[in-house]
Amino acid sequence: MVRVADEGDKRALISRRPEAFFTTPHYDGYAAVLVRLPEVASDLLAELVTDAWRLRATVTLRRAHPDLGGSAAGSGRAGKTSC
Repeated sequence: MVRVADEGDKRALISRRPEAFFTTPHYDGYAAVLVRLPEVASDLLAELVTDAWRLRATVTLRRAHPDLGGSAAGSGRAGKTSC
């Protein structure tokens, strides 16, 4: 399970790559997708996990890890993941 920014991102991932991303009724209304790991390249998985971390990390943590896309300004939302 990987958190995403919102339900729109969730729907986009699932519609673009249904063989890799899916959901179950348990996750209805929750901004997260389930991932079939064998169907996702490691670089895309790393991007998804980094984006998920960025969504939940405090400004202090994001500033401490600029290599993970943190910004000095601590801007809110993580960037869109491309698949």
